[in-house]
Amino acid sequence: MQSKSFGGLMLMGLMLGCATAAPPPQASGTTAQGTQKEEKAAAADAQKNPDPTLICESVAVTGSHIPRKVCRTARQVEKERDDAQRAVQNADKVNRDWGK
Repeated sequence: MQSKSFGGLMLMGLMLGCATAAPPPQASGTTAQGTQKEEKAAAADAQKNPDPTLICESVAVTGSHIPRKVCRTARQVEKERDDAQRAVQNADKVNRDWGK
C-alpha cells in the first residue's frame, strides 16, 4: 500500500515538474534593437550635454553567454554611481535604525 502511494507521489512530482513552462527565449533581433535604442538615447543625451563622451562597456546578461554592449554618457555613469551610493547609505541607515 505504501509503495503505491509513494509511486503515485513520485509520478505526480514528475508531472508537475514537466508542467512548468520555461520562459520564452528572447529573439536576437530584440536584443539588438534594444542596444540600438540605448545607443541612440545615449547619443541624444550626449548632444544635449556639454561633455559628449560616450562610455561603452560589455555587460553580462543573465541566462546568456553573449555579452550586451551598453553605451552611456559620462554624466549618466556618474548619476548611476551616485544613486547606487545613496541606496547603500540609506540601506545602512535603515539597518542601524532597525536595531534600536
